Amino acid sequence: MDKLRKLAEEHSKELESTRLQDSITNAIGDRRGRDFLDYISELESRLGWGCVVDILVSAQHGKYSTPVTLGTQKRKVEPLKFREVLFGLFSHSGLEPVNVSTTDILDELRESESFVEANSLFGALIEDHIHHQIESGDLLFFSGDTLVSTIGKRIIQLQEDQVKSFVLAVSNGSIKIEKLWKTELGRRILADLGVKGCQLPPGGDVIQILDVSRPGLDGRQEEIIEHRDPLDIPSLPIYHRLLEAMVQYNIGELQDLGSQWASPVLDHQISESLKYYLENGNPEDYRQYLDGLNALIAVRATQSISTLQKLIERVDKPRISAPAALALGNFFHDSTVSILIETACSKLDETGEAALKSLERIHSLTPEAEPIIRQAATGDCQSARRLNAILQKRSWKPS
Repeated sequence: MDKLRKLAEEHSKELESTRLQDSITNAIGDRRGRDFLDYISELESRLGWGCVVDILVSAQHGKYSTPVTLGTQKRKVEPLKFREVLFGLFSHSGLEPVNVSTTDILDELRESESFVEANSLFGALIEDHIHHQIESGDLLFFSGDTLVSTIGKRIIQLQEDQVKSFVLAVSNGSIKIEKLWKTELGRRILADLGVKGCQLPPGGDVIQILDVSRPGLDGRQEEIIEHRDPLDIPSLPIYHRLLEAMVQYNIGELQDLGSQWASPVLDHQISESLKYYLENGNPEDYRQYLDGLNALIAVRATQSISTLQKLIERVDKPRISAPAALALGNFFHDSTVSILIETACSKLDETGEAALKSLERIHSLTPEAEPIIRQAATGDCQSARRLNAILQKRSWKPS
């Protein structure tokens, strides 16, 4: 009898571990940060910190449930999305490019006894590696804006210093911008402007905008002298892939990597394909528009919410606005729920229907949406009955 009881307990523990592993992997894939933290806390309290690390290792290479728009029921967790979510868990967002592999980080965390201890170890591990890296000029994809520590201020200062002495190079009548791509502030400006490739025509609009955006960028026709071979930047190989994909506008690669830094490039791809579709009505351009939406869904950067909101507001083009409303249902943020409710309450058409489907999806996965939906359902919303139906399908009990 004791043996049977022990087997039953082990089986129950295994089922619980599997359930939590699926929940954690899905939360990572969806970028549901608050749910992710809740699952980690629950797992640690029930099975211990060692089990948490084991499941994080599995989740790194696991698959998460995806909406039908992505063409598959399961999608492999994108490596940079996983890394960004992991760094967010330990309150170190902005330092993801530090030259330590995700696998090595998880191996180090295994030595801890608890999340609290792992949090301290995580910070120490990152700081051990980051100082030499940033002081050597490897500043790509670091963001000091999200950090209140001295290292955040130092990153910002170094990134600004990097472009103050920058000189654009000219060769064979073209402005060479490969090295500008490898400065963080230059990279951000080029990505925001939708620049492709590593050269620009002299005197073009982009060069004029660069001069205005960053006065430190000198337009003189001289070669750039750097203290480090730009091929060494960034140090972490996966960020090399990210940079190359951004420069080359490789949308498939950006989607597979899953970094939030891809959002400006994806936004421009959507804008460009939409422009051509509206001008010519070419089905291929419309397909590229939908592909761009799918890429936004895969990456799920918070910055993309405003892009989707603008597309939803294209009330005269439901073929544009309805897919955007469906796409927004994969972004788990308070502002998302508000946008979708406004759409559902003001549009009794294809776009409004898509907004209701998105609200149902969000509410089925996370409790934060419930009070916002409930408030709208008791007001003068045209879709109040449908909102109440969403609330009845899934009840989130107060914790």
